[in-house]
Amino acid sequence: MQEVMLVDEIFGPYFQRLVEKVDRSSLRSIQIASRDGKILAKMNVYDDQNIPDDIIRAVIQDLDIKNPRRIIYNNSGEYTVVAAPLIVESQLLAVIFIEPINLKHCEQIIIIIKTSLETYLEHHNAKKEAVSDITREEAIIKELLAPRQDEKPAISYKLFKSLKSFGIDLFLRRSVILVELEKKDNRYFNINLDLGYELSAEAFKDKGVQILKANKYLNNQDIVAFFDNDHIVIVKSFLDVGDIGKLYQALDNICQGIMSDLEEAKIFSYHIAYGGIYSNFYDLWNSYIEAKNTIRLSAVFQESPGIYNVDQGLLEHVGYYLPSIIKHKVVQAVLTKLIKPDGSRDLELLDIAEEFVDQGMNLMQTARKLYMHRNTVSQKIEKFKRKTGLNPESNFKDAFIIKIAAISVKLEASSQ
Repeated sequence: MQEVMLVDEIFGPYFQRLVEKVDRSSLRSIQIASRDGKILAKMNVYDDQNIPDDIIRAVIQDLDIKNPRRIIYNNSGEYTVVAAPLIVESQLLAVIFIEPINLKHCEQIIIIIKTSLETYLEHHNAKKEAVSDITREEAIIKELLAPRQDEKPAISYKLFKSLKSFGIDLFLRRSVILVELEKKDNRYFNINLDLGYELSAEAFKDKGVQILKANKYLNNQDIVAFFDNDHIVIVKSFLDVGDIGKLYQALDNICQGIMSDLEEAKIFSYHIAYGGIYSNFYDLWNSYIEAKNTIRLSAVFQESPGIYNVDQGLLEHVGYYLPSIIKHKVVQAVLTKLIKPDGSRDLELLDIAEEFVDQGMNLMQTARKLYMHRNTVSQKIEKFKRKTGLNPESNFKDAFIIKIAAISVKLEASSQ
């Protein structure tokens, strides 16, 4: 730790306020010296003389940093000195000297000053390290998730160096958990009352990251950082247990824990999803895209904010990741057959057919769900069969195509 920081951060106004609060009636002066004997700060009570340099050097030589609580006494001629080392993180930073009038009282004073300064320093360093770690983790996330030109680029030296400085094991299995903050726009008489979303998100950054870092499921191999004002990214690590299905079950539990932690900050709603688990660190970009797509798909299969996974929107995911040849040749062919004379799609027929499939081809249940008469539903289903050639009652393939066609329409609408 640099001496300039010592002078600026410790022996400025904080030291002066601290000394002013203690009873100085039993001492002549208080001085703080660096390890090489240089005076860093002082406050004289009865005279303006410094403790002689030879006494300061002699005391420093007698220091035992293995016993930081030890108080040193030096009686040299007319000077009696009480001294105590100032130690933070096992490093000797400076030495506190008191020239006493009442020796016993000065022992208490020097302990108070020493304890106060060391506590202040530890708190200051912890804050600086926390801010530094957050900044470094943000840099790692931004480098990792930056848009790519190549499909399989290697880890850059800059990213590799940052990961090594964090002690990150590059060969663990990992997944990206994405937390999206929902922007709340309130409108009153057509005036947008944003409630300071941007300011709230900015103020929440450090707090949100610290909340997540304290989550019981996260460890020192995990990375947590804001990616932008609307997203927190968590790179979660796993040991290879041989059964990857168990890791996905663990991800469900982790997301539940994250949601519970974040619900304390009630100014936001949260959308949480995770991507695939990968062994190669740089493949986590794919995991991020998958998590992002799951949140996007949530608009189709889940109305309210919360935790999303492929179990809830299984067919929506299948529809989204369908190969283009199936989309164009199979799905588009069905939608083309549903075009009405005015050029629009007959989405009513498609919706009824989808609900029919969802209800296991049960007409009564479908009618009940749609608030329609059973005969009306039957007529609409027959019309759908004639127009598309698909009969969900005859085979699973036709039922699957109907479901995927309906999902494709919803995905198209949500993207617009």
